[in-house]
Amino acid sequence: MKNVTFNITASRFRNFTAAQETKVKEGLALFQKAVEDARFKEKVCNFVWTSESGNAFNRFLMSKGMSNMQVFETICNTTGKMMNDTMMMATGDSTMVCNIVPCCNKNEYVYCCTNTPMTTVCINTNMLNQDWYTPVHVAACIMHEWCVCKGFCCTTNGTLVSDYPNTVPYACGKTMMQVIKEVCAKDPQVSMYVSQINETNFDCCPCSTSWATDTTVTECVNVCEQVDQVVSALEMEMDMINCISNKSKDEVNRMTVLTNCITTMKDVKNRLTNTSLDGTETVMMPTVERRRVMVGL
Repeated sequence: MKNVTFNITASRFRNFTAAQETKVKEGLALFQKAVEDARFKEKVCNFVWTSESGNAFNRFLMSKGMSNMQVFETICNTTGKMMNDTMMMATGDSTMVCNIVPCCNKNEYVYCCTNTPMTTVCINTNMLNQDWYTPVHVAACIMHEWCVCKGFCCTTNGTLVSDYPNTVPYACGKTMMQVIKEVCAKDPQVSMYVSQINETNFDCCPCSTSWATDTTVTECVNVCEQVDQVVSALEMEMDMINCISNKSKDEVNRMTVLTNCITTMKDVKNRLTNTSLDGTETVMMPTVERRRVMVGL
């Protein structure tokens, strides 16, 4: 994937804050390091899984009939077709351009992925603002979304609904995390990130935003999303004040207030979501069948 240029940029709806962009840059660097490592190819090509009924499979779920080797070649072949030809854009030297943009909800995700001429990877800002959502999660999320752009589906229904972790996007996202753990074993910072992750339940796109009942599917009114928007606005104001070379006393005081508010708002959000380190636990959800939004958000 050396002939791909990843641009961390803004969407029509929002920009990454400085803190968010730093985390995305670190995650992208881990993604690029791991995907070029021979261990990534080895793990993808040797992927196996077992269904709840005990049936063993040596290829990914919903792999479009491809073998594991063909899946790997499709992921790493940047000259082939993407999910939609209009999403493909190349420079004069045949280098593909892929934009990495911030998204806050499903509607933004759908717009960015269907109304832009370039291949687009969306990163959920609701997750980026969480301390437990590390650059390792970001790297896995980039891989997940890249697989979706390559045409691999991760929406499972009926008897397969519980097997979604074995689809190409989810399985390769988790594989990315495992390879980073091995490749960066001597990096103390990355090792600290990995030590916080529950590998068994690892999910680079945690926290459902919808639930299903017997009669309808209802979108969740996500209070945490609204808190996140406030935090992002405060962080953007902090970024602008930081650009001032000679700050006045009022500006310094404002930064102190903003810092305290951001800390408080993040604490409020953590209390509301009550997330574990890998983001798999949620509370305040209806006691009915829960359903994930299979769009990486």
